[in-house]
Amino acid sequence: AYTYALPVEIRHVTPYANTSYFSMNGHTFGEYNLNTGATLWTKSLMPGMYISNYSLNSNYIITREFDSVRIIDNKNGEQLHQFWIPDAYYVNTSYDAPVINEDYAFALFQDDKENDRAELYAFDLRNRTIKWKLENQYYSHSYRDPLVLINKTLFCMSKDLKKVNAINIDTGKIEWSWYLPAGENNTYSPPEMLATAD
Repeated sequence: AYTYALPVEIRHVTPYANTSYFSMNGHTFGEYNLNTGATLWTKSLMPGMYISNYSLNSNYIITREFDSVRIIDNKNGEQLHQFWIPDAYYVNTSYDAPVINEDYAFALFQDDKENDRAELYAFDLRNRTIKWKLENQYYSHSYRDPLVLINKTLFCMSKDLKKVNAINIDTGKIEWSWYLPAGENNTYSPPEMLATAD
């Protein structure tokens, strides 16, 4: 057994396999061994940049700011690529971690001052390209991104909050939509969306 003293500025700690990743100061990341407590590496991204949340898969740490997504090597903290979203409008979207699998990362970026309209982006992590973009999806800076990934389908609220779109992650095509029941006129901001699969 051991006691490992994390820095006082620590923001997030995420166990993964036999290791754990952490972020601090909003722009510094690191990894430590869960069995020994030894720090394996730390890496500071651009000082002054604030990244609150991040996502992990077996190869990468995926972070985002309000106008970009970064691919970071989870073995040493080196930045491998940065996707820029030139028309992103600054709001608190930088606090939401991308939704990812082994091949793609998905994130919503607000595209103007209308604070409930966003563009949904799919980023190809292996080829370092933007796979597709889908407009007029829903985002509210008051809540977490309403994205849920199940197998090959990504679920996202439409801008009008009247339906849930089931999106093919390879093509960006809306395969089907679930509409609110007839006569249901309530429109609200969902704090989260839950999906299950067999």
